[in-house]
Amino acid sequence: MAIVSQEVVCAELAEHLDALDGMVRGAWSDYIALPSECHIVFGLRSRASVVHDFLLSRAAAYAESTAGVRYFKRNLMHGLVFNNRYAIRFKKFDDENRSRNQPTIQVLEYRSQIELDGVDAAHHLEVGYVLDSLDTEVLDVRLACPAGHGNAWVTSISDEGAGAVLADLFPSQNGGGDEIEPARIEPRKPEGEVIPITRKSD
Repeated sequence: MAIVSQEVVCAELAEHLDALDGMVRGAWSDYIALPSECHIVFGLRSRASVVHDFLLSRAAAYAESTAGVRYFKRNLMHGLVFNNRYAIRFKKFDDENRSRNQPTIQVLEYRSQIELDGVDAAHHLEVGYVLDSLDTEVLDVRLACPAGHGNAWVTSISDEGAGAVLADLFPSQNGGGDEIEPARIEPRKPEGEVIPITRKSD
């Protein structure tokens, strides 16, 4: 699939951007509201998982109440599809606007803009949140267009930084249409190599 420009996406999803920002911040608030014992026991992975589950719950509720928005589930990947055009999955971003979990083949295909059954959208996007240096609050919520192992562009959708271009690696002309080379996806298991066996003659 072609890379879509930031300008086109932000214009076509304008009515949903505040809600996406609110889903992320609301999910973080849901986590903060848990008993303090949970905060002590949870490690970073557990915390991210709990926030993600709260986020998906809020996303599903939004899909049920909003025309043109549906919730998708494909294996372990969940997210929203807007107007059968844009699929969005939710992640925690690092300072380089990337998630650090081990990518599956499905994730690599999603990030490489390869069409996926069950997602059924023309373009794949990610909404990610960045925490402050103390990991105590959400610093920013960002919308990214993945392109293989990197991002074609990333922009803030939070009130404080709305519209700020944080990364635009492949600026497109005339509203989009640039093709990307998909990330190389390794097979699940390496193919076996046949080694001929020769016998020395006596």
